[in-house]
Amino acid sequence: MRAIDDSSAFFAILTKKAFKKQVIRDWIHFEFGLAGGKHKKNAQNVVRQFHIYVWKDIATDIPNLNPLKNIEAFRSVKINSKKSKNEMLKEMRDIANRIAVTNL
Repeated sequence: MRAIDDSSAFFAILTKKAFKKQVIRDWIHFEFGLAGGKHKKNAQNVVRQFHIYVWKDIATDIPNLNPLKNIEAFRSVKINSKKSKNEMLKEMRDIANRIAVTNL
């Protein structure tokens, strides 16, 4: 919980393996629920919704369960493709840089 409190965004990568074991699935739901209820103040003391960014392996079916069903958009990634993973990492860096500038 402290990591989410100290953060400006939540990044998640969902794959088939993430949903195979109940304990992992429960932990994912917990973290998404925690992040989804989070609000942060920026430098101007403006309260805003916590940023949540999710990449989903194209071969993964996401269960229609709370809080995952509240995610508006999943970015696609081919987890077995180096090119796709590199594109995802570049997008993550770009988002992180944009958030860092916004939160100054």
